[in-house]
Amino acid sequence: MAAEACVHKDDVRGRRILEPSLCRGVQLLSQIQGSCTDPRKRLSGSCGRRYQLFLAQRARCAGPRASHRPSFDFGPKRVAVPAFVVHVAAALLSHWFPKIRRYHAMSPPVLRRTCSEFAAQSVRLSNIELLRVPSRGTVVQELLQEYGLEPSFPSEVEIEAQDLASAPRSGIDDPSLEDRTSWPYVTIDGPYTRDLDQAIFIKRVGEGYLVSYALADGCFYMPQSSLLFKQALEQRGGSSFYLPRCCVPMLPRVLSEDAMSLNERVVRRALCMEMELDSQGKVTCTKAVRGKIYSHAKLTFQGVENFLEGKPPECHDFLHEPYAETLQLLQKVGNLRRALARERNVVEYKRHRNDVSINDDGSIMVVREEQLRTELYNEQISLMVNIEGAELLKRYSSEAQNLKIEPIFRAQNAPTEKTLDCLTSFIDDLIRVHGLDASLWRWSRDGKESLAAYLKRLWYFTEADPDMHCVFMAINRRAMMSNKPAKFQAELGLHESLQAIYARFSSPMRELVGCFTHCELGQAMGWIPAADDSVLRARVIQVGNEAKTRQKKISRDLEEVALRSLCVPELRKPRSERPLWIGVILGVGAKKQGQHAYVELADPPMEVKVYLRLRGCPQQYKVKEGVTLVPADIEARSWRVGERVGLRVTKMLPPKEVSKGVEDETSPKAQKGAKFLFEFVEPAPAARYAEQSHRMWAEVHLGSGAGLL
Repeated sequence: MAAEACVHKDDVRGRRILEPSLCRGVQLLSQIQGSCTDPRKRLSGSCGRRYQLFLAQRARCAGPRASHRPSFDFGPKRVAVPAFVVHVAAALLSHWFPKIRRYHAMSPPVLRRTCSEFAAQSVRLSNIELLRVPSRGTVVQELLQEYGLEPSFPSEVEIEAQDLASAPRSGIDDPSLEDRTSWPYVTIDGPYTRDLDQAIFIKRVGEGYLVSYALADGCFYMPQSSLLFKQALEQRGGSSFYLPRCCVPMLPRVLSEDAMSLNERVVRRALCMEMELDSQGKVTCTKAVRGKIYSHAKLTFQGVENFLEGKPPECHDFLHEPYAETLQLLQKVGNLRRALARERNVVEYKRHRNDVSINDDGSIMVVREEQLRTELYNEQISLMVNIEGAELLKRYSSEAQNLKIEPIFRAQNAPTEKTLDCLTSFIDDLIRVHGLDASLWRWSRDGKESLAAYLKRLWYFTEADPDMHCVFMAINRRAMMSNKPAKFQAELGLHESLQAIYARFSSPMRELVGCFTHCELGQAMGWIPAADDSVLRARVIQVGNEAKTRQKKISRDLEEVALRSLCVPELRKPRSERPLWIGVILGVGAKKQGQHAYVELADPPMEVKVYLRLRGCPQQYKVKEGVTLVPADIEARSWRVGERVGLRVTKMLPPKEVSKGVEDETSPKAQKGAKFLFEFVEPAPAARYAEQSHRMWAEVHLGSGAGLL
């Protein structure tokens, strides 16, 4: 085995490790340590603190595996090495190479034991992770730098987190906790989610239901006076941020993925929101208790969907589990809550997610994921918890005259009359240009039919007709665009999309606002001492709103990277060999750069902005009556919003600051801010569009420089 430590890739999720060739470093360290029995005497500064963290981790994870020694292969021999030596090697390597330390936070806190495990899985030693440093040109690294995101934590913050996670500070033995360990809770989340905020338990009570929604106890683990809270507020942006291949957590992973997370088959303390519902799904009573729970399983949305639909293997695996009733009642209660939401004229838009991921070879993949019904059910339970939590804060802030309760609400203003007039005019224009039956397609604002009922009716009416469904897609998008953005605020206000008051309780490990609301509820319930938090609340609100904006910008940057990875390789081909992408024109807009159309592509699944009047466009268009694209060339055909169209990329316009002469189609340079020009082509038949809309986009490899932001 080579003496020098080399870097290599791990699994498809982006974990990075150093190969076992760091054993040479372990040998050298053993020589340096000499005969000293206490390595802490040989360590100082940050390395000493890291070793203390390692000891705390060992003490917390004490068990049969804790006494094992990691072993390494030196040729044909297998040599056992004390665990502290491995940790010291990791500490020194991370001290000498800061970039290794920078990316330590991308993997869970697991201590691996053998040489083969070092080679196959990520290595986590307390707060030290041995990671392959991404090259300077990778998307993730540039996003981290651009938005000031730091995956690692200062040593003093890690020490406080380790202290909270270790017994007896973990609070599990608190006698004031309500014992809920006999209730079969489960968590339902994505397949790769590690920070589990919520667990659910549902049972029948007479003709109604009892819903217990357990939340990670943010009030206990992140008190407002703690260093963790201060770090999250001032240095972490008040939120966890999600990028391809990694998450930049708001809390150290020893908390967010271990001690605070509601992991399966371990006892955890939690804030339990317990709601009694009648037979119609209406909440009749709500109480908040601090308890300890035991999650029986970590389930996925797809697995629960399969169980509810009777698909194997989940339909057999879950049937005799103690939580089977909870899953069956989740569907029942979820549908009851959806029906109540429709009675409040809450619009249930047809949504999908376009997730951008980056593979090991630098290729980009975009996958469109439709929302599962299980996600809708779980969403309704989460919304109910947040609505009821807001009602509790409202009640306690008005009743507790001797306490200074400082709640934070998430509110959304209603669309203006002008915005709604524009929506109805848009629908009328589509009816006219497509020759639709006005009695079926027109939406009247006279109150006879709500927007929610109108969109639901159109969805079922057009589901079997691809051409008509394209028109529905345009109306659905325009209706969503009519909504104003929601924001955190101190004043009590209605959330227009929910038709209720709303506060964020359900994400205490991912949003600082959630921790703050937990603490305010804790003050109202007498769990923690009351304090005047008005100044702190203003700062938390500011940071919370900025975090939402920052995550949206990150998502837009990723979509731009995906578009470049799609278009740049095609521009290297002759124009006749470039592929035709099929999509639907969903709307038009106008900015300083000129008018443009928005086209939702089926394959690849992404929304593309098509410029209509920029210099260099293969065809100039004017927008007539808001829904028709009229070409400057009288011999060319016009296009309508809600119509299928074929797109072919023709040119790249570099950003203004780039020097002239780089827009040659044969050798384009992918630069951030570059614009791509497309030409409209006669679309493929409806059958082809329907086929493409259900396919996953194959990977598109990033060319040289195409991944640079």
